[in-house]
Amino acid sequence: MVHNTLRSGIPYSYKLANGYGKPLYTIDCAFPGIKYKLTDNLSSQTVSIVSQRVQLIEKAYQFRLDSHDYFFEKDYTGAGYLKCDNDLVATVSMSLKLNTSLFKNSELDTILIKSTTQKFAGLAAVLYHTFYYYGA
Repeated sequence: MVHNTLRSGIPYSYKLANGYGKPLYTIDCAFPGIKYKLTDNLSSQTVSIVSQRVQLIEKAYQFRLDSHDYFFEKDYTGAGYLKCDNDLVATVSMSLKLNTSLFKNSELDTILIKSTTQKFAGLAAVLYHTFYYYGA
C-alpha cells in the first residue's frame, strides 16, 4: 500500500462548476502541496501553478492562462487577492460561521467574493478553497 501510494500519489482534485453543473475550473495534483495544475474547462487549457514564498511562512501562487499572468495570495486577515496582469480583479474572504436553526448543530461556511467578472470570481473561489481554506 505504501509503495503504491508513493508511486501514484494521493490524488487531490477540486472542481468548480456553474449553477447548471457545467465545469469551469479544476485543480489537480498527485500529492496535496506538490505540482498543482489548473484546467480551464471552457478552453481546455491546463497550466502549472507555481508557488513562491512571500514571507516566512506565507505563500503566493502564480500561473499564466490565456496569455495573462495571474497572481494569488492571502493577507494577514485571511482575505485572498487575485491579480491579473498586476491589476486586482477579485478578493475572497470567509465570513464568520453561521449556526443555522434549520440544521441543528451544524454550521454553514459563507465565502464572500468581490470580482470584476464572473470568470475571475470562479477562479478566485477555486484558488482560495484549494490553497487557503482547506489548507493545502
